[in-house]
Amino acid sequence: MNQKETPVAAKGNEAKNKYVQLSISDEGMIDKKIAALEKKIHQLLKEEQYFIAVDMSSFRVAPKQLIVLLVQTASQVRRLGGNIKLENVNTMVENNLFTFSPNTYLSLESTEKYALHDFGEKVDLDDVYAGKQNENNAATTINVEPEIKKTVEHETQQSAILPVLNSLKLSDDNKVRVNSSSDNLYQICDFILLRAKEAGFDEHELARIKVTVYEACLNVVEHAYYSNPDYWIDVYGVKKQGNFYIIIHDWGRSFDFNPNREYDVEMAVKERKTGGFGLHIIKRSVDEIYYLADQHVGNRLILIKKINS
Repeated sequence: MNQKETPVAAKGNEAKNKYVQLSISDEGMIDKKIAALEKKIHQLLKEEQYFIAVDMSSFRVAPKQLIVLLVQTASQVRRLGGNIKLENVNTMVENNLFTFSPNTYLSLESTEKYALHDFGEKVDLDDVYAGKQNENNAATTINVEPEIKKTVEHETQQSAILPVLNSLKLSDDNKVRVNSSSDNLYQICDFILLRAKEAGFDEHELARIKVTVYEACLNVVEHAYYSNPDYWIDVYGVKKQGNFYIIIHDWGRSFDFNPNREYDVEMAVKERKTGGFGLHIIKRSVDEIYYLADQHVGNRLILIKKINS
């Protein structure tokens, strides 16, 4: 962490203060960078330094915890008559700032019942999921202009998986989280294979599942996060009522998902095209596939394999 002071070229109270410029090393994971920045900001506030310039050149992306830290700091120093400036902001960080929404950070629940359920209190699950189903049904009855009706129908078809998704136990016990690097994909595969083996799949199906999970997560690393390791991927493996569910959750760039699109392998080989081949492999390896793109809660790829008893 580097720090230097620069006189403030302003009138009034600002003229009596100095901007403190903060910059941090470009090395290390982004969580450590954010922690170092937060620690230094807190120290400056204790020292009554309320004019802060943050050099953002070491941040290639701006996850929500960084944005919240910057907003919180801006609120504090402005109440105290100071200000905060961001310098050397790249395009990706700008996009993160422009698209940030409180919904991506705050937990919004329509009733107390949902909140109690999320906090681990004993609540009738049937009532909770029935309520969520009613909300989903109500959302699809909104009047829609004719020119966008087709799009809404497609989204409604994808959202049909939501009641099932809400009924699954998506807890830390059934999840692995890794940074979005191809080096971590085998860690994901090992975790899912362990869960799949416990669910009763044989060696042949386990091999197919491994390839499927690897391809799906590689798509996230390369296309959702542009091979930037500063973000992370959550992957769940859950067995329920004769099915094995694999949920791959990311917060990167979504893609235009069309499960009915055919892929001509021979033509792709002739033309040396590889785009879409990962999805082709995934479709051939699972019984059902769904994709939910949402800028508020993240993107979720849901893969379902039937367990043959």
